[in-house]
Amino acid sequence: MDYSASDKYASFFTKEYLMGPNCFRLADELLQSAPISGRVLDLGCGTGLTSRFVAAETGAEVIAVDLWCDPTDNQRRFAEAGLGDQMLAIRLDASGGLPFGDHAFDAIVSVDAYHYFACNDSYFANHLLPLLRPGGTVLIAVPGLKKEWADGPSSLMLDWAGESDSATFHSTEWWDKTITGQDIAQKRIWEAECNRMAWQEWFATGHEYGLNDQTFFDAGLDSVMTLICICVTKKS
Repeated sequence: MDYSASDKYASFFTKEYLMGPNCFRLADELLQSAPISGRVLDLGCGTGLTSRFVAAETGAEVIAVDLWCDPTDNQRRFAEAGLGDQMLAIRLDASGGLPFGDHAFDAIVSVDAYHYFACNDSYFANHLLPLLRPGGTVLIAVPGLKKEWADGPSSLMLDWAGESDSATFHSTEWWDKTITGQDIAQKRIWEAECNRMAWQEWFATGHEYGLNDQTFFDAGLDSVMTLICICVTKKS
């Protein structure tokens, strides 16, 4: 896969910006799976890196939503990038649903966030699909497992992520059963080709959390963890 689009953002591959496995690589892979345009909702945008990438690379109008990161700071960053008129930052807790009307968006994007608030078999059908216009696209990337645990998370996993976060990591097969809805026209779920690159670039930032992650991956988590991409198209 060609990651030249995300290569342009290499100056952001640092501990001051990244908050986990390289979100630019994941967003790049998602956009190559299904180009998007129009009005886009970015769920769990963090400091707005994925929102900026989507807006700059596609020309889309992006609504950037996050619970924890200050929308005023995000809006300032968008303006400094020359994208302020194209983007809107909002603080929102997505776990209880989304305050937008039906058919409000041409696409919905969520990178390294969806598993925190939508790890159940009803959220996608009840809260995301209605927001999409006919023919719209949902693009999701989450950390996950190469296969489901037979007897629950390992002690290494629990030491790394704790019980609550460990419960959000699942396999492609699990997500295939969870991402459902009568209005789905096409669905593709795969292990990200950028998996190793995205993790290694996160470790290389020297961020204390990244270095801690690397310690656990070197101890064996690398054999069970992966990054999972999801692409869903709604019926026209």
